[in-house]
Amino acid sequence: MATANQEFSRYLQFVRKTNGFSQYQLTLNAGLNPSHINRMEAGKRNPPKRENVGKIAEALNLDIKATALLFIAAGYVPNPPYNTIGEMHILQKYLKYFLNEEQLHGRDINYQAE
Repeated sequence: MATANQEFSRYLQFVRKTNGFSQYQLTLNAGLNPSHINRMEAGKRNPPKRENVGKIAEALNLDIKATALLFIAAGYVPNPPYNTIGEMHILQKYLKYFLNEEQLHGRDINYQAE
């Protein structure tokens, strides 16, 4: 089972690349230190503070579900509307499914980054 650091780092890199951002572009848009983003994606740094997760989601222009998944991967309860136990459970299952499917289908990008 993946640790919180691994879940966050892998999901962060996935959404960053899927949305066409380099690490440098993300750091500029989010106003974060480039080395922090790199170390987050490499799993060498704990997931960021809640405020910085929000900055990352905003910088990547994530929709509400992707934002909720980013918060969950970082170990936080996402902001509403995903604030009920049932909604959280569904999103956690989706994140675990995403991480497992990615490994099973060889889509494991060389995840590295805060």
